[in-house]
Amino acid sequence: MFGMLDYRAHKLYRLLSFPIVICGRIAFLIAVAIGIWIAVQYDYGFLVRFAIAYVSMEIIAGLLGLLYALVIWIFSAIFFWIVDVVPWRER
Repeated sequence: MFGMLDYRAHKLYRLLSFPIVICGRIAFLIAVAIGIWIAVQYDYGFLVRFAIAYVSMEIIAGLLGLLYALVIWIFSAIFFWIVDVVPWRER
């Protein structure tokens, strides 16, 4: 709804999306921890538990990645609806 130069809009976008990016990185670490926790529940050999941990981590990280992409898409849509990016003109 208001115009902003492109380099300023980029800085504002990065500043406002920083908490979302941090939550996305923490969500990946949580996916790894949950995958390890799932693998510990089984009484198999090391390689089988490692495979279980990896596959479960990939599934959980994929689901959290889809959720992260949805949140970023919603944030970007709202941001660019509010901020009208005006390109900087060279003289």
